[in-house]
Amino acid sequence: MKPRRVQIIAHQGASGHAPENTLAAFEEAIAQGTDWIELDVQRVEDELFVIHDYRLERITDMSGALNTVPLATIRQARIAGRYPIATLREALALINRRCRVNIEIKSPATALPVINLVEELIARGGWSYSDFMLSSFNQYELLTAHRIQPQLATGVIIYGLPYGLAEFARPLGVGALVECIEFISPELVENAHAAGLEVLVYTVNYPDDIERMADLGVEGLVTNYPARAKKIVSKGGSK
Repeated sequence: MKPRRVQIIAHQGASGHAPENTLAAFEEAIAQGTDWIELDVQRVEDELFVIHDYRLERITDMSGALNTVPLATIRQARIAGRYPIATLREALALINRRCRVNIEIKSPATALPVINLVEELIARGGWSYSDFMLSSFNQYELLTAHRIQPQLATGVIIYGLPYGLAEFARPLGVGALVECIEFISPELVENAHAAGLEVLVYTVNYPDDIERMADLGVEGLVTNYPARAKKIVSKGGSK
Protein backbone atom coordinates (compact mmCIF):
# COMPACT_ATOMS: atom_id res chain seq x y z
CA MET A 1 0.00 0.00 0.00
CA LYS A 2 1.26 3.50 -0.87
CA PRO A 3 -0.56 5.96 1.37
CA ARG A 4 -0.27 9.72 1.26
CA ARG A 5 -1.05 9.82 4.97
CA VAL A 6 -0.77 7.54 7.95
CA GLN A 7 -3.07 4.58 7.38
CA ILE A 8 -5.28 3.37 10.21
CA ILE A 9 -5.36 -0.43 10.51
CA ALA A 10 -8.02 -1.86 12.81
CA HIS A 11 -6.39 -4.61 14.86
CA GLN A 12 -8.63 -7.68 14.67
CA GLY A 13 -11.33 -5.18 13.81
CA ALA A 14 -12.24 -2.45 16.29
CA SER A 15 -11.27 -4.87 19.04
CA GLY A 16 -11.35 -2.17 21.69
CA HIS A 17 -15.10 -1.95 21.13
CA ALA A 18 -16.17 -5.48 20.14
CA PRO A 19 -14.70 -8.97 20.61
CA GLU A 20 -11.58 -9.53 18.53
CA ASN A 21 -11.81 -11.01 15.05
CA THR A 22 -15.61 -11.11 15.05
CA LEU A 23 -17.87 -9.83 12.32
CA ALA A 24 -19.13 -7.30 14.88
CA ALA A 25 -15.60 -5.96 15.36
CA PHE A 26 -15.13 -5.67 11.60
CA GLU A 27 -18.43 -3.84 11.17
CA GLU A 28 -17.52 -1.46 13.99
CA ALA A 29 -14.12 -0.77 12.44
CA ILE A 30 -15.75 0.14 9.14
CA ALA A 31 -18.23 2.41 10.97
CA GLN A 32 -15.26 4.15 12.59
CA GLY A 33 -13.72 4.90 9.21
CA THR A 34 -10.73 2.58 9.30
CA ASP A 35 -8.54 2.33 6.19
CA TRP A 36 -7.70 -1.33 6.76
CA ILE A 37 -8.92 -4.23 8.85
CA GLU A 38 -6.26 -6.62 10.14
CA LEU A 39 -7.53 -10.12 10.85
CA ASP A 40 -5.91 -13.42 11.79
CA VAL A 41 -6.36 -16.63 9.82
CA GLN A 42 -5.79 -20.22 10.92
CA ARG A 43 -6.17 -23.13 8.51
CA VAL A 44 -8.06 -26.16 9.82
CA GLU A 45 -8.32 -28.95 7.27
CA ASP A 46 -9.70 -27.16 4.19
CA GLU A 47 -11.30 -24.24 6.03
CA LEU A 48 -9.86 -20.84 6.89
CA PHE A 49 -11.02 -19.56 10.27
CA VAL A 50 -10.58 -16.02 11.54
CA ILE A 51 -9.03 -16.56 14.97
CA HIS A 52 -5.76 -15.46 16.53
CA ASP A 53 -4.91 -18.39 18.82
CA TYR A 54 -4.15 -21.94 17.80
CA ARG A 55 -6.27 -23.03 20.77
CA LEU A 56 -9.90 -22.26 21.63
CA GLU A 57 -9.71 -21.63 25.39
CA ARG A 58 -8.79 -17.95 25.63
CA ILE A 59 -11.57 -16.43 23.59
CA THR A 60 -14.27 -19.09 23.22
CA ASP A 61 -16.42 -21.37 25.35
CA MET A 62 -14.74 -24.47 23.91
CA SER A 63 -11.32 -26.00 24.52
CA GLY A 64 -8.64 -27.75 22.54
CA ALA A 65 -6.11 -27.06 19.81
CA LEU A 66 -7.64 -26.15 16.47
CA ASN A 67 -5.84 -28.92 14.64
CA THR A 68 -7.06 -31.61 17.04
CA VAL A 69 -10.75 -30.81 17.53
CA PRO A 70 -13.50 -31.62 15.00
CA LEU A 71 -14.58 -28.89 12.62
CA ALA A 72 -18.05 -29.14 14.18
CA THR A 73 -16.59 -28.08 17.53
CA ILE A 74 -14.98 -25.01 16.01
CA ARG A 75 -18.23 -24.09 14.30
CA GLN A 76 -20.15 -24.47 17.57
CA ALA A 77 -17.66 -22.40 19.60
CA ARG A 78 -18.77 -18.92 20.61
CA ILE A 79 -16.64 -15.87 21.28
CA ALA A 80 -17.79 -13.91 24.33
CA GLY A 81 -20.62 -16.41 24.60
CA ARG A 82 -22.26 -15.04 21.49
CA TYR A 83 -20.22 -14.75 18.31
CA PRO A 84 -19.29 -17.70 16.09
CA ILE A 85 -15.78 -17.96 14.72
CA ALA A 86 -16.06 -16.49 11.24
CA THR A 87 -14.46 -18.00 8.18
CA LEU A 88 -12.27 -15.80 6.02
CA ARG A 89 -14.86 -16.03 3.25
CA GLU A 90 -17.57 -14.77 5.63
CA ALA A 91 -15.36 -11.94 6.85
CA LEU A 92 -14.53 -10.76 3.34
CA ALA A 93 -18.19 -10.98 2.32
CA LEU A 94 -19.06 -8.67 5.22
CA ILE A 95 -16.23 -6.23 4.53
CA ASN A 96 -17.16 -6.18 0.85
CA ARG A 97 -14.42 -3.72 -0.19
CA ARG A 98 -15.57 -1.06 2.26
CA CYS A 99 -11.96 -0.97 3.41
CA ARG A 100 -8.77 -2.87 2.66
CA VAL A 101 -7.83 -6.10 4.40
CA ASN A 102 -4.56 -7.15 6.01
CA ILE A 103 -4.70 -10.94 6.37
CA GLU A 104 -2.27 -12.19 8.99
CA ILE A 105 -1.35 -15.80 8.31
CA LYS A 106 -1.02 -17.59 11.63
CA SER A 107 -0.77 -21.29 10.74
CA PRO A 108 1.54 -23.23 8.40
CA ALA A 109 0.45 -24.15 4.88
CA THR A 110 -2.07 -21.31 4.86
CA ALA A 111 -0.75 -18.87 2.26
CA LEU A 112 -1.88 -20.97 -0.71
CA PRO A 113 -5.57 -21.37 0.27
CA VAL A 114 -5.72 -17.71 1.26
CA ILE A 115 -4.36 -16.69 -2.12
CA ASN A 116 -6.78 -19.04 -3.87
CA LEU A 117 -9.69 -17.30 -2.14
CA VAL A 118 -8.33 -13.87 -2.98
CA GLU A 119 -7.89 -14.89 -6.62
CA GLU A 120 -11.46 -16.18 -6.69
CA LEU A 121 -12.83 -12.86 -5.40
CA ILE A 122 -10.75 -10.88 -7.88
CA ALA A 123 -11.88 -13.10 -10.76
CA ARG A 124 -15.51 -12.48 -9.85
CA GLY A 125 -14.94 -8.75 -10.16
CA GLY A 126 -14.92 -5.92 -7.65
CA TRP A 127 -11.93 -6.84 -5.54
CA SER A 128 -8.37 -6.13 -6.67
CA TYR A 129 -4.90 -7.08 -5.51
CA SER A 130 -4.49 -3.62 -4.00
CA ASP A 131 -7.33 -4.38 -1.57
CA PHE A 132 -5.16 -6.94 0.25
CA MET A 133 -1.97 -7.42 2.16
CA LEU A 134 -0.72 -10.74 3.50
CA SER A 135 1.37 -10.49 6.66
CA SER A 136 2.96 -13.03 8.97
CA PHE A 137 5.68 -13.81 11.48
CA ASN A 138 6.17 -16.97 9.42
CA GLN A 139 8.71 -15.98 6.80
CA TYR A 140 8.31 -19.25 4.92
CA GLU A 141 4.64 -18.43 4.34
CA LEU A 142 5.62 -14.99 3.03
CA LEU A 143 8.12 -16.53 0.64
CA THR A 144 5.42 -18.92 -0.56
CA ALA A 145 2.97 -16.07 -1.06
CA HIS A 146 5.48 -13.97 -2.99
CA ARG A 147 6.36 -16.90 -5.22
CA ILE A 148 2.74 -17.82 -5.95
CA GLN A 149 1.36 -14.33 -6.49
CA PRO A 150 3.86 -11.44 -6.47
CA GLN A 151 1.08 -8.96 -7.20
CA LEU A 152 -0.14 -9.37 -3.61
CA ALA A 153 1.48 -7.04 -1.10
CA THR A 154 3.20 -8.76 1.79
CA GLY A 155 4.54 -7.63 5.14
CA VAL A 156 6.85 -9.36 7.59
CA ILE A 157 5.88 -9.06 11.27
CA ILE A 158 8.63 -8.90 13.88
CA TYR A 159 8.89 -8.57 17.63
CA GLY A 160 12.34 -7.32 18.44
CA LEU A 161 15.12 -5.42 16.73
CA PRO A 162 16.91 -7.48 14.07
CA TYR A 163 20.65 -7.32 13.64
CA GLY A 164 21.18 -5.24 10.53
CA LEU A 165 17.79 -3.57 11.03
CA ALA A 166 15.60 -4.04 7.93
CA GLU A 167 18.24 -5.85 5.89
CA PHE A 168 16.88 -9.28 6.91
CA ALA A 169 13.68 -8.61 4.96
CA ARG A 170 15.36 -8.19 1.58
CA PRO A 171 15.22 -11.88 0.49
CA LEU A 172 11.55 -12.14 1.47
CA GLY A 173 10.30 -9.83 -1.27
CA VAL A 174 8.03 -8.00 1.17
CA GLY A 175 6.89 -4.41 0.85
CA ALA A 176 6.34 -3.68 4.52
CA LEU A 177 7.98 -4.17 7.88
CA VAL A 178 5.44 -4.63 10.68
CA GLU A 179 7.15 -3.86 13.99
CA CYS A 180 5.99 -3.86 17.61
CA ILE A 181 5.81 -0.41 19.17
CA GLU A 182 8.18 -1.55 21.93
CA PHE A 183 11.05 -1.81 19.47
CA ILE A 184 10.36 0.91 16.91
CA SER A 185 13.04 3.55 16.56
CA PRO A 186 13.89 6.41 14.19
CA GLU A 187 16.90 4.39 12.99
CA LEU A 188 14.75 1.39 12.08
CA VAL A 189 12.20 3.56 10.28
CA GLU A 190 14.92 5.36 8.33
CA ASN A 191 16.66 2.10 7.46
CA ALA A 192 13.41 0.45 6.33
CA HIS A 193 12.52 3.42 4.16
CA ALA A 194 16.00 3.37 2.62
CA ALA A 195 15.39 -0.28 1.76
CA GLY A 196 12.09 0.63 0.07
CA LEU A 197 9.91 -0.78 2.83
CA GLU A 198 6.89 0.80 4.42
CA VAL A 199 6.67 0.63 8.21
CA LEU A 200 3.55 -0.44 10.09
CA VAL A 201 3.53 -0.38 13.89
CA TYR A 202 1.48 -2.52 16.28
CA THR A 203 -0.39 -2.16 18.62
CA VAL A 204 -0.78 1.61 18.96
CA ASN A 205 -3.64 2.53 21.29
CA TYR A 206 -2.63 5.44 23.52
CA PRO A 207 -2.92 9.03 22.28
CA ASP A 208 0.73 9.92 23.01
CA ASP A 209 1.92 6.77 21.23
CA ILE A 210 -0.30 7.52 18.24
CA GLU A 211 1.21 11.01 17.95
CA ARG A 212 4.76 9.74 18.44
CA MET A 213 4.44 7.00 15.83
CA ALA A 214 2.85 9.33 13.30
CA ASP A 215 5.65 11.84 13.85
CA LEU A 216 8.23 9.14 13.15
CA GLY A 217 6.88 8.96 9.61
CA VAL A 218 5.52 5.44 9.66
CA GLU A 219 2.98 4.48 7.03
CA GLY A 220 0.46 2.64 9.20
CA LEU A 221 -0.79 2.32 12.77
CA VAL A 222 -2.32 -0.97 13.89
CA THR A 223 -4.78 -0.09 16.65
CA ASN A 224 -7.72 -1.44 18.63
CA TYR A 225 -9.32 2.01 18.48
CA PRO A 226 -9.43 3.16 14.85
CA ALA A 227 -11.63 6.22 15.40
CA ARG A 228 -9.30 7.50 18.13
CA ALA A 229 -6.22 7.02 15.98
CA LYS A 230 -7.86 8.57 12.94
CA LYS A 231 -8.93 11.64 14.92
CA ILE A 232 -5.46 12.23 16.35
CA VAL A 233 -3.68 11.70 13.05
CA SER A 234 -6.11 13.94 11.17
CA LYS A 235 -5.49 16.73 13.69
CA GLY A 236 -1.85 16.80 12.79
CA GLY A 237 -0.15 14.15 14.87
CA SER A 238 1.88 13.50 11.76
CA LYS A 239 4.37 16.17 10.75
